[in-house]
Amino acid sequence: CLPIRSDGVYRWVICAEVFKTPQSFPQSRCRTMAGLWAPTKGSAATILATRMSRATKSRMSHSGRLMDGSSLIFAHMKEQALAAFPALTTSKWEEIASKSLKGKDLESLVSSRFDGLDLPLWRSDSPEVEGMPPRAVAKPEAGMPWEIQQTCDGPADVLEALANGVQGLRLSASACESNGLEALLDGVYLEMVRLHLDGPEATGLLRGLMNLQKRRADALQQPLNPSGACTLDILRKDWWMTDGPARLDRHVASWGAAFPNFRTWGADASPWLAAGMDAADAMAWLLFGLHRQWTIWQSQNRGNQGPWHAVVLQWAVGSEVLVEAAGLRALRRVWSQFLASKGIADVPVWIDAMTNPIRFERWQPEDNLLRCTASGYAAVLGGADGVEILPHDVLAPEGMSARSRRWARNIQHLLIEESRLHATSDPLKGSRWVETATAQIAELAWRNYQDLIQHTDLASRPDGWLTERILAGRLHRLKEGMFRPSDAPAAHGRGMEAPQEVVWDELGRPLPWHLVDHLKTQEA
Repeated sequence: CLPIRSDGVYRWVICAEVFKTPQSFPQSRCRTMAGLWAPTKGSAATILATRMSRATKSRMSHSGRLMDGSSLIFAHMKEQALAAFPALTTSKWEEIASKSLKGKDLESLVSSRFDGLDLPLWRSDSPEVEGMPPRAVAKPEAGMPWEIQQTCDGPADVLEALANGVQGLRLSASACESNGLEALLDGVYLEMVRLHLDGPEATGLLRGLMNLQKRRADALQQPLNPSGACTLDILRKDWWMTDGPARLDRHVASWGAAFPNFRTWGADASPWLAAGMDAADAMAWLLFGLHRQWTIWQSQNRGNQGPWHAVVLQWAVGSEVLVEAAGLRALRRVWSQFLASKGIADVPVWIDAMTNPIRFERWQPEDNLLRCTASGYAAVLGGADGVEILPHDVLAPEGMSARSRRWARNIQHLLIEESRLHATSDPLKGSRWVETATAQIAELAWRNYQDLIQHTDLASRPDGWLTERILAGRLHRLKEGMFRPSDAPAAHGRGMEAPQEVVWDELGRPLPWHLVDHLKTQEA
């Protein structure tokens, strides 16, 4: 913002910015505009105010709409206002800033966050911003749309979600196994929704979806090609076994042939982030998994011809809005960097983001509504293609309720209908702090990834490094200044140490930090 001046020029700059194009507002607002400021007599602002008032009244229609030609007045106002300020050079700013520090060096203002992220000074000679690479869900000219997703555990959940604006149905592995895919999707119009199947190797899953596709195509009397994802997570421990690559190839080939619009493989970093790992470390681990798969295909002389267009990256987003948004932007940036380093043509990757419950309150779950909103806000600003906000009572002892599922959906509807976040492509582009954080996270992730591929055997998963980085991330979180729920694991920073044990599930993924803490409490 420009400094406030006694002649009111600053306020006219704001006016020129907001009303520089014809738009609708009441006549009373126009009359108020001329008397809202009190510039000195004879100043440029006073003359412009008089011209604005007369011109505005003469160009008002009966409907209260500003007629053509008024934008010229505001453009002139802006030009005159900006001309009143002398140019400020970097050297002049440094001179003024040094005087205000009373002998201290300018670099003394540079600080670091609890996670090592630097907070540098920005000057006018700082590097140009890069912005965000293209997204998979839509082109930049379409704005910033995203897919509203929700996980469903039964047929009733599916119908409720579809009736209330969900665009992407995520069906859990347990739901597919206990109900069967055909029962879950009975009556669902496959051409109107995207499917995300989390149980890719469930018995009969591919056959069931093909049956549903045929029945729906016969009803429509035209071919039907559903879209969505049935992805294998290459970070799971079983994909590092001897038959893992062959199983992945079979899955990608069979699903790709039956459903060309489905994405079939990828990497899920959300369990690692929920376990406490820092974003840069989780990103490096994700890149390492992609590198290993590229190496396998390269040994078969098809590394650059692999199905890179069919990748889904899954991420967990916390409630620290700017940092989390920067992390998502960095993830898309390192994906493009990875493809370029392998000589693969760049292709937009689909990123699914869901709420990270690492700061959630267990016994007072309503407190989590703000965290859910902040996490969803961060996911959208960061450019996620699909967003799922977990119900606020996901950790409650009595389980999730229908009301909490409805609120989780409505948060996203409010972000669209009220906040209009879908209208502007890459809204954080040019934000100096966010651009700096994006670059730093991407650079650190790439550096950690390079260290991994140089010092790690691709034949076995680096479980020692993974455990070390999860525990280091937990220690970082204990130092953060954000609000800590009274019953969350981060509360141990008030006098207790972080859990020094990582508990793994049957697929070799770490259990969430809050769950590890809960299990230890039950054992005690």
